[in-house]
Amino acid sequence: METLASRSRHCHNHVEMIARFMSLGSLPATFAGTNLQPVSYRHHRRSLSLSHHPPRSISNQNSSLLTEQDNGAPAVAPKVPLCERPPAHSAQLTSLRAWRENAAQRATLAGTRWAAAGEADAPSVEDLHTELSWLLDDAVAGVIDSSSAAWEQKSWREIERAEAGMVVVGAAEIYLRESLEELDTLWHRRVEDRVPLQYLTSCAFWRDLILSVGPGVLIPRPETELLIDFSVAAVEANPSLGQGQWADLGTGSGALAIGLAHTIPTLSKVWAVDLAPEPAAHAAFNAERAGLNKESTPSFEVVRGSWYEPLVARGGCLGQLSGIVSNPPYITEELMEGLQAEVGQYEPELALDGGEGLGIDALAPICRGAVEMLQPGGFLALETAGGEQAHYVAQLLQHLRCGIVVNGAVVLSSSSEISSSGSEEGVSDIGGQEHLAFENVKIRNDLRGVDRFVTATRSKHPCTYL
Repeated sequence: METLASRSRHCHNHVEMIARFMSLGSLPATFAGTNLQPVSYRHHRRSLSLSHHPPRSISNQNSSLLTEQDNGAPAVAPKVPLCERPPAHSAQLTSLRAWRENAAQRATLAGTRWAAAGEADAPSVEDLHTELSWLLDDAVAGVIDSSSAAWEQKSWREIERAEAGMVVVGAAEIYLRESLEELDTLWHRRVEDRVPLQYLTSCAFWRDLILSVGPGVLIPRPETELLIDFSVAAVEANPSLGQGQWADLGTGSGALAIGLAHTIPTLSKVWAVDLAPEPAAHAAFNAERAGLNKESTPSFEVVRGSWYEPLVARGGCLGQLSGIVSNPPYITEELMEGLQAEVGQYEPELALDGGEGLGIDALAPICRGAVEMLQPGGFLALETAGGEQAHYVAQLLQHLRCGIVVNGAVVLSSSSEISSSGSEEGVSDIGGQEHLAFENVKIRNDLRGVDRFVTATRSKHPCTYL
């Protein structure tokens, strides 16, 4: 199976992959007692040359991937990621260097101020300096040497290395994808308002994808990449799953859905489902940029609605899905107020808040709905908060049973309720004909060793559809 490390290797002369270690996060690592540790998320970076990754001319709104009834205007339309925009601005290297030094000083002041105020989850000075380099990498397109007037495509880091070797002269002109004034505005919002860098650059690096993200869209984390790996392993174990329909519930930027389509190209259809207009629009925008649409292979479609509702409404999915993946909201209501500023103040509450108690307001209906939606042998992969929540979800799946489905809803089933202690409550019996809905239920670790994911296989026993 492809590993995180293998995806970070140098894969092209003009495409360099490195791991981003960011302070963005502070999502709960576990619910076991009070052992709640902040998560340091790794984001892959690529320095892209224009010739090998040109910006595409794509409408930012009302994507053709969204059906007419799904076309709700998002509050913020998707933007082309900064690193893919054409170089429409320029500045002298001396001016850019002076701006960089000033921005670095502001980063030092901000990081020091947050540390002195006891904000333990705030980005450190080192974090901010690294982010500044990423911002410049995204913004810089190339250089013209004044002595030769030769244009050369270079990233900021390449220019810094060349300058250190006396290859680039101080009078060189730098081509930029944003003006210095706009970069200054963006950096001010980062160090003063703590706006996530991904929102400022409209860019998130995830697996081998560059995804457009913005306000109202959850920033995809590297941990979620493992759901793709689990899905690939499931298809390798049961190749028939690679021919069917898969659904990504709560798609956000479309990361999981697009990742599935690219990684398992034999799929017949990938559905990307989200309730809100902003993530639906971004998912459609990112899919088009990745060459996916209703006529592509696999066919790809973004639909709006709550979990399975839009799939049931369209028909052809009930009991027919080969796979379901989801990174749903799972943070408990109790912990929402304690999230890091970059997360709690800017990322969408709808994609974070899992509700009261164990925070399973989204996870529970997804699990129950998977009984009716998955075909026998179908695969389910869920991200959770880990700890007690992950174990509860696993126990729920282990106790769910097949039932009778009328018009997309189970009307007769022994879907047992599991108490917080793990015991069954209210198990009914339908003439002795009920069967467990899932088998091979597993709790799986994330990159940090936390019990983060739950996977399961739909048993061979189908529901009865009336």
